Amino acid sequence: MNDWEEKRKIRTILYSKWVLFLLLILIILVVKGTWNLYHKSEEARISKERVGVQINELHEREEFLKSGLEQLNSEKGVEAMIRQKYNVKKEGEEVAIILDPKEKEAVVPSSRVYGFFQSFFASIASIFR
Repeated sequence: MNDWEEKRKIRTILYSKWVLFLLLILIILVVKGTWNLYHKSEEARISKERVGVQINELHEREEFLKSGLEQLNSEKGVEAMIRQKYNVKKEGEEVAIILDPKEKEAVVPSSRVYGFFQSFFASIASIFR
């Protein structure tokens, strides 16, 4: 066989429909794998951002709790917490209760409900008293 005949034989095999079909399937599989990898990387990036925000929130909460714990370690802090939670006072202290003007004129509902005739007779009787 000549050199050109071998090249022709190789070329006919490489350019056959079956080889091109197999190459197309291989390309499709590679593209699909790359696409899935891209989606997973995006999900990982979003998840990483979410976890970063949660870590920051947890650090802030930790600092808040540490400051509260430091306050509770002192006598003044314990006293303040007891006063706030249980609404107590020391001996010798007085408590001032401030009410809104609206609350001073609260309407007290009557404990007795009268019917029409009872209220009518009660109003007539009140005239003669």
